[in-house]
Amino acid sequence: MLAFGVSGGALSAAFEAWRPVLLPVTFLLLGVAFFLTYRKPKKTAQDIYGCEDTTNGNACCSISPTQEKADGTACCPPEGISAGSSLKRFNKVMLWVVTIAVAVFAFFPNYIGLITGDSNSMAAWDDLDKLVVTVEGMTCKACAMKIEKSLLSVSGVSAAEVSYDKKQAVIGISKGAETSRQEILEAISSAGDYTGHFSDQALWTLVIEGMTCESCAYGIKTRLLEVPGVSSASVGYEQARAEVVANPDVSVDALKKAIKDAGFTVKSFQKNE
Repeated sequence: MLAFGVSGGALSAAFEAWRPVLLPVTFLLLGVAFFLTYRKPKKTAQDIYGCEDTTNGNACCSISPTQEKADGTACCPPEGISAGSSLKRFNKVMLWVVTIAVAVFAFFPNYIGLITGDSNSMAAWDDLDKLVVTVEGMTCKACAMKIEKSLLSVSGVSAAEVSYDKKQAVIGISKGAETSRQEILEAISSAGDYTGHFSDQALWTLVIEGMTCESCAYGIKTRLLEVPGVSSASVGYEQARAEVVANPDVSVDALKKAIKDAGFTVKSFQKNE
């Protein structure tokens, strides 16, 4: 799916919607695969071909392909036994790789965006006006993705981040764009049985020192979202800044502390209400 350009957020949302079906089926198939891979074979090559162990523990056929047993028959099994063993080892390795990958995507779906990257981060946009809308009616993360897609279809909307947990949408509108609030509310309702209303919140822009990669930005974002009253946080390490939408009573000290706890320092900040 990733090869066809499916974003981490879309993948997470799609998986969330089908989780009750996909998880049991996936783990059932993995259980069958483990059984078939690790079950004890009925007969070994030694049983079939009479290979005997030498003093160093190696089968006689691994020492000399021409070695014969006492009765004059060849000790080595036909070609393909060693290749089959290599294939079995490869299958075991791949089975464990797939199992670990499934476990990560199953139990940590919210981290898929970190692995695949998030191209919709509004911190990467320089010329955006931000609006916050409280959304009612969402029942899962797939709902949030449907609303986000609908919002992005509105003329003038350049970015949108919809949070199922926060029940809110943060919308980035290009400066000078003639986008009415009614259009935004209609886009939310057209995505399904959802209703939205605008919230009066503050937008903080904080310049941060020390970020070197996406993981740094993700760590800061996680800390900021833990601050009570914070609705949305977008962090861009290339821009060296974070944009936070929060309730008016959220102080800059609380935001600074969250960033400090993540291991970074706030160089400057600006509040737009």
